[in-house]
Amino acid sequence: MDLARTPDSSPTLPAYSADGVAGYFTTGTTETVQWCNQITQELLNAIIWAGLSPDPLSDTQLRDALGGAASVKSHATSISSGHTAHKRALVASWGTANADYSGVFAAGGNSSATGVESGILGSHGAIASGTMSAVVASAGGETSGARSFLAATSTGILSGDFTEATGDDSALIAVAGSTVSGDQSFGAALVKCNVTGHGSALFSSYNTTLDDDWTVGGGYNGLTWKVGNGWLRLNTAVSIGGTCAATNTGETISLNGSTGKITANGGLTVGTATGTLNADPATVNAPSGQVHEFWVGSSVWSTGDIFTQTILCNKAGADSVILPSVQADVSGVYQPIACGIKSQDAGSFTIWAKNEGSNMTDPSIVWRFVVVNPA
Repeated sequence: MDLARTPDSSPTLPAYSADGVAGYFTTGTTETVQWCNQITQELLNAIIWAGLSPDPLSDTQLRDALGGAASVKSHATSISSGHTAHKRALVASWGTANADYSGVFAAGGNSSATGVESGILGSHGAIASGTMSAVVASAGGETSGARSFLAATSTGILSGDFTEATGDDSALIAVAGSTVSGDQSFGAALVKCNVTGHGSALFSSYNTTLDDDWTVGGGYNGLTWKVGNGWLRLNTAVSIGGTCAATNTGETISLNGSTGKITANGGLTVGTATGTLNADPATVNAPSGQVHEFWVGSSVWSTGDIFTQTILCNKAGADSVILPSVQADVSGVYQPIACGIKSQDAGSFTIWAKNEGSNMTDPSIVWRFVVVNPA
């Protein structure tokens, strides 16, 4: 559409006048020059405002200018079961939305929403190609997995690597140059990392790959911790639980094992004595005269009395650190007990214990200890 092109048309717009009475057309009404010019200007202003140049050979420019309105529907109160005439939308953006129900909103850098029901918001140079995927507040990156998501991510800024969520139902948040390719997997606070395991999550990591399924982990230049189904591994030093995926072995630390002790080679032993005299780690009742079982040489343990007991333990070394605890009760009422190590040697040590509560008659005694730096 363009201005009138006739031999007697004016190159300048005549001045408008407010003379006359406003009304409606009826049979025989004569159109005025002012009214024709105003209608023309209203239409051209809409075309020019949309960024188009008037074209005397086109009769679709007004439609093109108003096309965006076909992708937006609004109402003062509510919209019930509404739908827009168009299924793609660009709002304050430079980009592409070429799949059904896709949109690019407040985004630049030729961002592209190519997946069905996908969207990009507040991003630059991003791609949402997966069905029902989204990119939010990100520089670069792509969501190619179905129902995948990127937020606060960057590509090529800190790492030079591409950021992408390729797994179905996967997500990355606050990452740079990282990927998540496992289905139902997740990464957060990452740089140059990869999550390839199924149903796994990687946190606060740099240059690290998590490839185990159903695992949570993290690390710097490699995994330093991870938790799986019933096991925990801290680097290569500590493993707790059942079979560990990293070694496929059964490193297990049991708090209630049949031996009553926890052992980690070269590091820590928790448990009870071994040997003929102190073989039973369970609660020991100590009636009068049974001093070899621990504890009291008479039926009453009086307030302030101190007793000692030598414990046989092949994990105790001359240079080990031994941390004892003693618990005593009478009929379920526990008493405060002070205790410590009186002396130690390779294979044995002596515990002292002091009753800091009230007098106890035939108390039930429970004793435990931890050996650090075991023999």
